Amino acid sequence: MLYHPPVPSQLWDTWVFVENQQAHLFYLRVSDTTKTGEWDSIGHVLSDDLVHWQELDPIVLRTDPPAWDSGPSLTGSTFKHDGRYWMFYGSLTDKLNKIGLLVSDDLMHWEKCSDNPVLLPMPPYQHKSDCGPISLVDWRDPASYWREEFNCWEILLCARQQNPDPQTTGACIAKLHTTDFKQYQALDPIAVPQGFFNAEVPDYFQLGDWHYLLFSSFADGGGPCRFDTPTRYRPIGTWYMRSEHRDGPYELADDPFLVGSCNKRLEAYVGRTMMWEGKRLLYHHMGMPDPAWAMPKIIDQNQQGDLHLNYWPGLKKLRQETRCIDSIPMNTCQKYVSTGDWQVDADGWIVGHSNSITSSILFADTYHDFELTCTIDACSAKNAAILFHMDRDPIEGKAASIQANKRLVENNHVVWTIAHSLGLNLHDNCLLHDGIVDKPFELRMIVRGKYLDCYINDRWYLSNVFQEQPVSGRIGLSVQQGVARFRDLTIHVLPELMS
Repeated sequence: MLYHPPVPSQLWDTWVFVENQQAHLFYLRVSDTTKTGEWDSIGHVLSDDLVHWQELDPIVLRTDPPAWDSGPSLTGSTFKHDGRYWMFYGSLTDKLNKIGLLVSDDLMHWEKCSDNPVLLPMPPYQHKSDCGPISLVDWRDPASYWREEFNCWEILLCARQQNPDPQTTGACIAKLHTTDFKQYQALDPIAVPQGFFNAEVPDYFQLGDWHYLLFSSFADGGGPCRFDTPTRYRPIGTWYMRSEHRDGPYELADDPFLVGSCNKRLEAYVGRTMMWEGKRLLYHHMGMPDPAWAMPKIIDQNQQGDLHLNYWPGLKKLRQETRCIDSIPMNTCQKYVSTGDWQVDADGWIVGHSNSITSSILFADTYHDFELTCTIDACSAKNAAILFHMDRDPIEGKAASIQANKRLVENNHVVWTIAHSLGLNLHDNCLLHDGIVDKPFELRMIVRGKYLDCYINDRWYLSNVFQEQPVSGRIGLSVQQGVARFRDLTIHVLPELMS
């Protein structure tokens, strides 16, 4: 990951404002996790490249009761209007989300507006705790977009319908118009994504001829909130809807999952977008137990308007040292090879053979934070894997593995079994598209401490947080039931992430 606040602070939802090729990253901040553990301020860091960050003073928000913002602080957004900088922020009191404004002349010094809160829940959206399907009134996460044709600002936010279909949760993305950020006109929802518990932190952008809405949520709340996607089981993360028109109607894509994790884990969350050096990037944060700001990813689009995420080359600025592994030292073989056979063929492939159980090899050097690329031919094996953070006494670690016959990429916790083989325990997985792993492909992994991003042919598939130790160790290769080949194994050493 790219940014972790200094201890004892903690990060959650983030938003970025770009001006003069500088990125201002704002985030919901817990100033001291050993005390209340509630968001009480907004963190603020600055970057020229999205990779290296300068700490700036946090913005203190929370006040004493009975003030409207005496509750936990809520997600905001930053925009420029009439030559000044403005920031929405929210607070939760009395089961109601309320929204206020901060104002600044320099993006550094912020003051609360005197007429806060400026935006309270209103019809046609749930505005009282007893007039909707959920007792907590969602009215939060506002984002602002200028509408030239209407000469006004459009506000999108997380809300619920006042009188929804009884078979739904009422989750929707509310739409409002304003010219002065004092008076607001509430319009019908711009989208009502069916099957979700809520529609958090909405984001809008246009790419080519298509218009897109992002929101973060889970689809596993019981009742109407339950479905899998074509590639994932019980996912939680950021989703997208699309339309050929700015004002809709918006519909979920066939595979609407953009970033996140499966198996009900809140690991990659709150994806939002920004323009940076001519590219539309998606950024997000990694979740509990130790949140951090994640690696931005390029948003790519096919001819049908479907979206996916690609590796962003700007991450190469992190690299400090490059090492290539193209041989098998004898001492490493003798000490760290399980059953099976490993050799280097005439074409430079490191070839692993295995019969009924897993065969693995570990190399001598240890790594903490790194970017790894490797070409893999996994067609003739049940499973082929890159091992990392492998430690001894006992031997355990992690793996990014491929089951080519099932078209699965997995993130595994690894343990050395009593049969002198490696056991791969599933953490997260994703179904790959046809034709990707039935021929040699490139696997790219970025590992910083407890965080992993995994790409195949530079398309994103997994982002995960490791709760298990260790967070450093040896690199290795593994094959199960068959033959797997590995070539061009390259490791770029990265600076350690602040923790």
